Amino acid sequence: MTNEKNVLFVGSESYDAPTITVIEGLHCLGWTIYTIDKPNINSWFCNKVVSKDTLPNIRFILSNLHWGTRWSLYNEIQINCPKILIDGDDNPYIGDWKAKYHWHCSRYPVDPPESIKKLQQSPYRWMESLGSYTPDIVFCAQKGFADKGSVYLPFGIHNQYYDLATNKKPLDRQYTFAHFPGPGKLRRKAKTILNIYNNLFNPQPPIWNQSIRGHNVGSKQIREIINKDNNVHSWHRWTMPKEYFEILNDSRILIYPGVDHGGFWDSKRPWEAIASGAAVLMQKPSIDTQGKGLDTLDEDFVFDGWYQLPGKIRKLQRLPNHQLESKIQDFISQAKEQFSSVSIATYFLNVIGEL
Repeated sequence: MTNEKNVLFVGSESYDAPTITVIEGLHCLGWTIYTIDKPNINSWFCNKVVSKDTLPNIRFILSNLHWGTRWSLYNEIQINCPKILIDGDDNPYIGDWKAKYHWHCSRYPVDPPESIKKLQQSPYRWMESLGSYTPDIVFCAQKGFADKGSVYLPFGIHNQYYDLATNKKPLDRQYTFAHFPGPGKLRRKAKTILNIYNNLFNPQPPIWNQSIRGHNVGSKQIREIINKDNNVHSWHRWTMPKEYFEILNDSRILIYPGVDHGGFWDSKRPWEAIASGAAVLMQKPSIDTQGKGLDTLDEDFVFDGWYQLPGKIRKLQRLPNHQLESKIQDFISQAKEQFSSVSIATYFLNVIGEL
């Protein structure tokens, strides 16, 4: 086996949060991420583009799900090394990674012309035949409890989330609690409960319980790509809404109910909050985190059912300021240590035996 820290990324053409975290961490740890023929939406900031004929020695090949993964490259290149798959798909109801693959094949054209597959920005979403591809190890973000064949992988903290952090101390922040309604039954339910809470208890200041986005900021390097994408690849997810981050930077604790019932729990939101210095009061994950989830840091920041949420809020509100500040800072410190891109990439390498 080569000692060179090289990985080939044969990735989906769709934005994928857990994959980005791993790639960011590998890059920070000194790994070189190679892609064939073109950069990828999940690795554009660090990948080295080569042809099939100039690929150096590779330690392992990394792929992820959704559309646009060029599975045929596995047969064309014929590299004898571990094949690692990240299942970051947000459709946990369908089944394992292969069931999700077949579901996407029913939605998108299969095996389009090579001229389409080689474009950096495809005009439509497409799938390629899986062929004989079988991963050696599968990581899964929205991991169901019945899934015994994969290893849990959290979304984690993307490095760019720190770009808008102001590092205010907890006691200098305007809002003790903030919730941002959005898609999904759980977020809608939380909005209703928190409106009732604000009316009943009249907390000062009231819990922030509004949607907000604002002006999107992000890397100038990909602005033209984002503008041309029209949400085929979801390049817009590399941007960050400035006013939303301003509220996060001014909040001590984010209330996070998850997204929907049945296993769709993780999203960018809790990790953005942590990077902004806000702790996360979360509903117990409906996914199998295998004891490695955000919910393991402090039980006072976890509610198991809606009936517990008001009591958890009241308990935290009643803490003396110095105790609440210490509690928030401990949570943030642990979360940043365990769920940074480098920490998650180190965990990933340990699992696949490449550290």
